[in-house]
Amino acid sequence: MKKWPPILRILIRGQKINPILCYHSAMLTSNAIRSTIILIILILLLGLVFGWQYWRQQTLHDFSNSQHTAAISVEIGEARTALWYPQINSIGTVNAVQGIMLSPEIDSKIKAIYFTSGQLVKKGDLLVELDDNAAKAGVANAKAAYEIAKLTYERSKRLAKMRAISRSDLDNDLALMNEAKANLDLAQATTDQLVIKAPFDGRIGLLLVSVGQVAPKATQIASLQQVDPVNVDFDLPESILSQIHVGDEVQIKVSTYPNQIFRGKIIALNANLNIATRTLQMRASVANPEEKLIPGMFTEVNVVLPEPHKVVVVPAMAINYSTFGDSVFEVVNDKAVQKYVTVGEQRDAEVAVEGINDGDTIVTAGIFKLQNGSPVIIANRAPLKITQASKPQSLLHDKKVEKLLNPANPAAGSAQ
Repeated sequence: MKKWPPILRILIRGQKINPILCYHSAMLTSNAIRSTIILIILILLLGLVFGWQYWRQQTLHDFSNSQHTAAISVEIGEARTALWYPQINSIGTVNAVQGIMLSPEIDSKIKAIYFTSGQLVKKGDLLVELDDNAAKAGVANAKAAYEIAKLTYERSKRLAKMRAISRSDLDNDLALMNEAKANLDLAQATTDQLVIKAPFDGRIGLLLVSVGQVAPKATQIASLQQVDPVNVDFDLPESILSQIHVGDEVQIKVSTYPNQIFRGKIIALNANLNIATRTLQMRASVANPEEKLIPGMFTEVNVVLPEPHKVVVVPAMAINYSTFGDSVFEVVNDKAVQKYVTVGEQRDAEVAVEGINDGDTIVTAGIFKLQNGSPVIIANRAPLKITQASKPQSLLHDKKVEKLLNPANPAAGSAQ
């Protein structure tokens, strides 16, 4: 009993209570108080957790409602009906109608150059002159031999009339004269090969040799290309060849000028298919007055078929592409209504679609901020005109206020 708490010892002595029962009663009371406190703490913690969750959900809900109800600024456009000609797409290469590499036909040394890199030349213009001293000497020698052979034949012909020589001697002199004439022509042709002239109109490329350089046969001097018009060669599969005809229009695009279309016509189809690819090569002639198309360029080719059809088109930026389906937002009563569409061919900045009508007002900018039913404000709509009568006036221009701010001068009032 000495080890019990003081309070229990006092109670036991004063009341003569059974110490064992009193001890157990105190222990039970202490445990109940502890359990109650723990329960209250748990209830408070759970209340805090659930209260935090409720506040968070309510805040998100209010924010979401405020987002949905706030009008979103967008730009609009109008779906329209267009007359499109069907097109068949391919890829091709620009080639010169005529193009050669200038080079000497015989071994010689470059004597003079009469052009500069990039120059336009006409057919027959003198371009390069090679060393012709030896060739001229050969021409002179051949010419002298021809003159002797000619005189000999003339003399023999007179003697043959007088029957002073036989017919065989006359024929032999004639053959010698003809041989001398052939040698003269050969020497002259060799001399002509030492002068290089433009075989057609075109543009000279980069000069690759210098004056005084020894130029063996076939040495590359410069490229000469006819650049207006140019040919564009491309292939099409055999399955669509029945739709292609000589004279069909083609539209050419190159990456160098992405916003420009070059137009031409098909001028020829190859005589046989490519066995490996089962395609037919064809050629189009394209005008090139500004020389923007350079031989060797990679091109996109669109063959325009002659039978047009009507399509509804919208700006390409109006399409909302998604794995669940492509759609556009139509503006109805200042709200964005999502409409799923079937997207067709795209040409430049417009796309053919099915699922909307001509004249429908659609969103062209700001589609990623929209949901079905979102209220919208049209940013590119023409502002309302305010008439002069409805314009708000400043208080400083109100006559009553003006009198209060600037009371009339008494002197002025008396004078009136």
